[in-house]
Amino acid sequence: MRGKIRNILSLLIIALPFFAKGQSYLGPHLSQYDPLKAVYFNPAALPNSDMRWQVNILSTDVSIGNDFLRLSSLKGIFKKEFDPYDFFKVNMNGQDKNMYIHSDIRGPGFMINFGKNSFAFGTRIKEVSSVNDFDEDFAYSLFHHYNDLISYLPAFQNEHASAAVNAYAEYSITYARKIIKGDKHELSAGVNFKVLDKIFYASLDARNIRFNKFENLLDTAVNVHQSEFDLLISNDYEEGKFEHDWRFDGWAIDAGIEYLFKPSALAGDYRLKIGVALNDFGMLRQEYGTESFHFIGNNQSVSGRSLLDENGDINPFQQVLDSIGSRTPVT
Repeated sequence: MRGKIRNILSLLIIALPFFAKGQSYLGPHLSQYDPLKAVYFNPAALPNSDMRWQVNILSTDVSIGNDFLRLSSLKGIFKKEFDPYDFFKVNMNGQDKNMYIHSDIRGPGFMINFGKNSFAFGTRIKEVSSVNDFDEDFAYSLFHHYNDLISYLPAFQNEHASAAVNAYAEYSITYARKIIKGDKHELSAGVNFKVLDKIFYASLDARNIRFNKFENLLDTAVNVHQSEFDLLISNDYEEGKFEHDWRFDGWAIDAGIEYLFKPSALAGDYRLKIGVALNDFGMLRQEYGTESFHFIGNNQSVSGRSLLDENGDINPFQQVLDSIGSRTPVT
């Protein structure tokens, strides 16, 4: 029974907050030698590049951060059986925990500089997700006792939590020009126009999250009290299947200027660089599908046995929610 109940508790993790943050290609995005990376940070960087042309076939970047786990040793990663406790330590300071994941895949693209003018074309797929205010005791139990989570999971609550994950594709065209090119001072400006294609979006807004468990010799019961959340999922995911049609779902503009101070006329020999850019100004249309709903707990202690089917397997997720509360569609 306890092995079955831990799966139910894992489903409740979605009622925890996400907040998107992160920046990709931390080194190259300011480099004069990799303009196809710098163009997403400031399109005015193109004319200041020391490269006459550049072609990108495929590149990728992933960044992950959190304030709960930290590396203590890498020795455990080489063992035949991976054990996270060998090189992870937990940070227990009484604070809620946070995490983010940012990934970026850049496909075919090119840039060319001639005279004072620069042009570029690029493609990329971008994903951003994160988690904020994850209850510390819940996180500790989930990490250390996942195989028997129901035995170790404490009562916990969050007054408010929010969640989001967003993935989309970009197709961009960039034009930039060197406005001033003197012996010591240079000024350039650029604009990047992007067509956006939504791939997947989901968000969750949860309020008054409370969880308690009750155990006896025969059964284990759970009570989520009057926890409530709104779960919004894009129409790319319907009836348990993901289907996506490539189409125009939005647009965005990057615009910026960049100033260089050069004590000599040698290429790349600048002593000061100042840039200002407005990035990702635009809109991305989201359409919610039939998987979107509002949930509120029924404030009742529900037997774990009622959450299992005749074979002892856990019921489908939405059926579990209907057992511990009620759902109403969100459009």
